[in-house]
Amino acid sequence: HLVLPAVRVSAGCHIGRSGTNDVSSVPVGPVQCTGCLMVLSSLIWGCTKDKILPHLEIIAQCLNEPEVGQSEHLPLLKQLLICVSSVIHSITPSSSSSSSSSYSSLSLHLFTVVLRILASRQSDIIRNEVVSEMIKLSEIQGMEGLTQLYSTHVKDIVENLKIGYKSWGIYSPDCGLFASLLESE
Repeated sequence: HLVLPAVRVSAGCHIGRSGTNDVSSVPVGPVQCTGCLMVLSSLIWGCTKDKILPHLEIIAQCLNEPEVGQSEHLPLLKQLLICVSSVIHSITPSSSSSSSSSYSSLSLHLFTVVLRILASRQSDIIRNEVVSEMIKLSEIQGMEGLTQLYSTHVKDIVENLKIGYKSWGIYSPDCGLFASLLESE
């Protein structure tokens, strides 16, 4: 409950929906957000699966907020990818009694995060790592590969993007996300 508001604030997100936690002293910027993401990924990796599973949806929603992934700061993008990796590791079917099909909403959030990373100008540097996480995400759901992962989530992503597309600028996070979808393999 303490880390997610700090991630949101340090990334420049609006804090209104996170409750009453006072994070007014959290500095804003890519370096600060990178540190918050580092703490978050460490908590996820270090937490037992039975303790972290109930919180993964809200974590994935936080990571999926456009402001969190809109930076071109490479260390932030790498740390965001590590957070995605830690969430994927936490939901591997062999370690959970839940069905892999029950992770569709979580998968959508994580897929959107990796697409936002691919939308950055820094994506060429970490493209292989991003694709590797996408493959893991498709595998834990029993999908036939990236094509099935894309086809599973593209409609939902486009529906979400239709809501505010008229207000996009060239540097809007959602504009980059849409471009990433168009350029996908």
